[in-house]
Amino acid sequence: GGGTSDRWRSLVDPLDRDRFVEGRDCRGVVHRLLGDPVRPSLVSTGAPPARGVWRPQSVWAVGAAKALSYERGETVATATVEYPTHGVVRRVRITGERRAAYRETVRTVRTLDEPPPRTADRQKCEACEYAADCGVRSRTLRSLLGRG
Repeated sequence: GGGTSDRWRSLVDPLDRDRFVEGRDCRGVVHRLLGDPVRPSLVSTGAPPARGVWRPQSVWAVGAAKALSYERGETVATATVEYPTHGVVRRVRITGERRAAYRETVRTVRTLDEPPPRTADRQKCEACEYAADCGVRSRTLRSLLGRG
């Protein structure tokens, strides 16, 4: 089914929730497993871009689709990324360009000998209302890929 009501129904009544999937290159939890055709749906925090999905969510969606495809032995051609705080749901086609970005990320991750070192730069936290309580210290994969 392709109508809006069919898509909504698949979101509110998915085939499965919080499903662990494992492929050749990655594994993780798919927030919802949608059907007709089978595809992963991932819930993302933050605001969506004006069109499509952010690159990290695109890579994440491809990884989830590839892992699901590996498990099921069938092609998974799309995924869904949900931005629930904004009421936005975006379909992600698993294109050659997106698969290439996923492979680049997998190659970069494989070069790591250990988790990336923590950063002491707290500038990004200054605007956050939770900064005093959070305590998170991070080095993003984005920075390792040279994009931030």
